[in-house]
Amino acid sequence: MDCGIWPSVISGLVGGGLALLGVYFTLKGHRQRDKDRQEEIIRGILQAIYEELKAMYDLLDSSAVELSWKAFENGPHPYYNFAIIFSKDYSIVFRSNANFIGQIKNSNIRHEIVKVYKVLDVIMGEYEKNTELLVRYIKADKTGQRELASELYKQLRDFAPELQEMHEFSKKSIRNFLYMLEEEEEKESAKCSSERFWEQ
Repeated sequence: MDCGIWPSVISGLVGGGLALLGVYFTLKGHRQRDKDRQEEIIRGILQAIYEELKAMYDLLDSSAVELSWKAFENGPHPYYNFAIIFSKDYSIVFRSNANFIGQIKNSNIRHEIVKVYKVLDVIMGEYEKNTELLVRYIKADKTGQRELASELYKQLRDFAPELQEMHEFSKKSIRNFLYMLEEEEEKESAKCSSERFWEQ
């Protein structure tokens, strides 16, 4: 009678063990898929941030803006005589995905993302200030408000070198960060290719 129980017990233990192994591997597979999905989301966000910053860099480096700075350096006005209006949603990708920034593994990239967007905020504010002064100066000059026009002229003249310096600094900051993202993408591509090779 005892002999009949042991095969049933052993069979039950083996069956239960196999069921537990099945559950373990299923959960492990789900976790890996979730991790892969999360990494794919982060890669997509980094690509979108790259595109957003590239668009801003292209604007700051555009021929119209560059020619306007040459006109400032060589022209008759000792102030920046060019109005630039930036869209308020220039950082929409960054702002709408801010909760994912902390999940980026590379701490240098996390730090640089925040830093470069802060630099963008500053240059947008600087251009906005210059444009506002310029519009007020032109209006005061046209309406014969000599004292106000003279004060605004002085502010524009004094502000121009600071604006030019910030413009160049912003371009350099964005360009360096774009290179950083490109290098990171190359490393990731090489790593993925290597993993695929070893999996074959």
